[in-house]
Amino acid sequence: MTVLAEWAQNPLRYPYSHFGRRAPDVCMGSVVIAVGVAGLTAHCWLRTITEVWINIHVLFGVLLCTWLTVRIRTRVKQSPRMQPADIQEMSRQHSRIAYLVLYAVIGIKLIADIGHAWTGGPGPFSLLNERFLTAAGANLFDPRDDYQMCLAAGLVALGLVRVMVSRLRTRSYQRALAPEQPSQS
Repeated sequence: MTVLAEWAQNPLRYPYSHFGRRAPDVCMGSVVIAVGVAGLTAHCWLRTITEVWINIHVLFGVLLCTWLTVRIRTRVKQSPRMQPADIQEMSRQHSRIAYLVLYAVIGIKLIADIGHAWTGGPGPFSLLNERFLTAAGANLFDPRDDYQMCLAAGLVALGLVRVMVSRLRTRSYQRALAPEQPSQS
């Protein structure tokens, strides 16, 4: 028993103990980002394999939404009586994760395009592209554009986080307003 008390007092004795808690998030985040980058890359082996049975942008959106949903459900199960301030903090944290995934996917793709253009290949993405310059008659949303589909999947994930958090907030307020039931022993 004294050994457990000593471990609790000295968390630096085992500095890598937090890796076991973060490993599922890191693995799932890596998979989501890899699928997102593959969705933005036209000639990627992952995209050609998955597009036979599912649209890769839908797969990216489903993976991102599932990951965020599992994280929220796990957090709610760990502390079922969350206060409104905790719910708001959880909403911010999961929104940051969704934004970080979107930034990582688009950033990795842009860095790869810059590296490809720097080595002499034609850059497939440019803000001076003709489709960006003639935007007066362009459609607002084009489902064939990979970047727009990636952003749409991220917006759906953010919307899912907001809906789940609003339901948690409503349930928290209802619990606070409900009278306490005396326990019958």
